[in-house]
Amino acid sequence: MADTKFRVRQIGTDSSPSGQVPTSNGSGLTEWKDGPLSLGAITHEPTGFPNRTDSTISFDDLNLRFTIAPAVTSFDVYLSGVKRTKSVSATVDITDTEGVWYIYYNSSVVLVASQMSWVLSSLQIPIAIVYWDATNNKGIILGDERHGLTMDWATHQWAHVTIGTRYASGLAAGDYTVAGNGSLDAHAQLSITDGYIYDEDIAIDPHDGAGSGEFEQELAPIAYIPVYYRNGVAGDWRKVTAAAWPVKPGTNRIQYNLLTGGAWTNPDVTANGSHMAMWIFATDNYDEPIIAIMGQREDATLGNSQTNNTYAALALGTFPVQEAKVIYRLIYQTSTTYANTPHARLRDVLDLRLQTQGPTSTNVVAQSHASLGDRGIPNQHPASAIAPDTLNFSGNLSAADDDVQKALETLDKTPSIIKYVTGIDLTAVAQTTIFTVPTGKRFVATKCVVLVDSITGASTMPTVRFGTSGTADLFVAAELLDSSMNAAGVTQGWNLLSNAVAAAGVIQFGVTVGAASTTHVGTAIVEGILVNV
Repeated sequence: MADTKFRVRQIGTDSSPSGQVPTSNGSGLTEWKDGPLSLGAITHEPTGFPNRTDSTISFDDLNLRFTIAPAVTSFDVYLSGVKRTKSVSATVDITDTEGVWYIYYNSSVVLVASQMSWVLSSLQIPIAIVYWDATNNKGIILGDERHGLTMDWATHQWAHVTIGTRYASGLAAGDYTVAGNGSLDAHAQLSITDGYIYDEDIAIDPHDGAGSGEFEQELAPIAYIPVYYRNGVAGDWRKVTAAAWPVKPGTNRIQYNLLTGGAWTNPDVTANGSHMAMWIFATDNYDEPIIAIMGQREDATLGNSQTNNTYAALALGTFPVQEAKVIYRLIYQTSTTYANTPHARLRDVLDLRLQTQGPTSTNVVAQSHASLGDRGIPNQHPASAIAPDTLNFSGNLSAADDDVQKALETLDKTPSIIKYVTGIDLTAVAQTTIFTVPTGKRFVATKCVVLVDSITGASTMPTVRFGTSGTADLFVAAELLDSSMNAAGVTQGWNLLSNAVAAAGVIQFGVTVGAASTTHVGTAIVEGILVNV
């Protein structure tokens, strides 16, 4: 029997031709030939990573170099149902060009970096996204896109385009106050608990830590959150290194992102006491999954800031991270008079974790307030978070009273005007109690006016008596107010400016006449103010 001869070539998981099988050529040799089309060849599935724990990703700013490496000895990746085992690191360099870079394996399972997005239906395996800041020469986002095997590319594409990143659990804001006065750094700080969001089949778990692992970030008891904002005519994105408050301090006050003259700038908020918003996102950013986006407007009052800072109004341009879920809107008030480091204090926290958000962070659909839960729990609507209309209230409120709590405090300090008006026959009115001073107040009489409508009979003038009973030490008892009134109905007035009447004291008013045949018909008006004791 003749010896069978083989043409030997290495058969390995990383070098076998896709869709081919070893086949005898009829001449005693075995060659690679196209075999029957496999399901993987038809569907391009499964494609992706069996898990993300066997590999690590990183980006080196100095060399503009992305690296994917085995976490220990090797990791597996699949393309169209064919497993490829990688036992050494692979790198790819980007160019010094601003913007988003897409890192993926091509159809030959070779690492590629491109500013053209990958096409999920075209034998490409997404790995990561890098946003390169060409001005400051650093990568400011490293998004993890190592999807698994069980979701096909068509479902992935549909979910990415129509649904986007979703909130799952946790990520609760805490350790903050909205009642601080700006004297402490704590008045601008907060914490974020561990939690989960989902980028299709990737479970992203932002969690507290030193920042050495994937999705690990210092979040408690103080969250260190990097701030991102747009810059220049192109609206390129810039990053502020994470600090103990999610704002960008300026020269005098914190800054906001302003589009002016066709270019994006980040000036200080204009005036002391003004407000601006910060937007907190949970993302697939490998090193710092919780980020803050700088608000793009300033408002004089808290109420206006709450109304005007809508997510839909944000102009995000080419967002630096592809997978993100907005979780909070924070409103800060800023002033040079605040003694803390950022010169800012947190005034409002809006929880957006459960709000519907469209794909790639393009919009948030607000739910009806009536459909929200826990509205009846105490302090869900604190007075400090509700904006009043300051136009009325007899001019006692000003722009400084920008929440209900402040307005109540101002009104509590404002003297109350007390007015006694009655139509009387001035012929004779007995000394009558018209007002009793309430507890904690004092009454200061300011004016007594008698409007005479008519005088008949003898022209004897009435005597108006105004005073208190039993409090002569505080107010001139039965103070005599005597004045001649004419028949034309001229208003006669006396400015009393007397001492105050203490609590429980009574204010009295009366009229006597000098002749019984004289009749005076008119109106008596007594005014005074209540002040706090």
